[in-house]
Amino acid sequence: MNARLFFALQPPPELARRLHARGAELLAPCAQDLRFYAAEELHLTLVFLGASPVPRLPRLELEPLELELTGGGAFPDPVHPRAVWAGAREVPGAGGRLAELAARLRAGLGLPAEEQPFRPHLTLARPRPGTQPRLPAGFAALELPGTWLAREVRLFESRPDERPRYRVLAQLALEG
Repeated sequence: MNARLFFALQPPPELARRLHARGAELLAPCAQDLRFYAAEELHLTLVFLGASPVPRLPRLELEPLELELTGGGAFPDPVHPRAVWAGAREVPGAGGRLAELAARLRAGLGLPAEEQPFRPHLTLARPRPGTQPRLPAGFAALELPGTWLAREVRLFESRPDERPRYRVLAQLALEG
């Protein structure tokens, strides 16, 4: 079994479809070198557990978060991309609760604090094996009008060799 677990926020279907279409449009010059995720697979990972038994779910006492999608990039960098992503952030004035949500989730699961800074994003594509995509300069300016109210955190199981790739195992309401 090659299943891995992670906690994530998932955008509403219409927003995910618009993001998928906009990402594909901006990445068209290098699309032959990329494997795109389907719109319904797009998510914002909060905590990655890897190959792990299903954990006891922590209680989250945070209100829903209003998020927007802005900017495009790649990890580790645009010259050597392993993951091509759209950035996400809270709407201005929200007070850093997205990073707080990720930290509270880790603490509630008994995990140590993350060593890397939290970089909220939704992975749109990965390079095809043996390719080195050159991301178009305009991709960094990716903007998508509209916001989304994240009302729940989902625990997903990832099975990379199956379709659908992700399966929701549990949901945690954000209700303050």
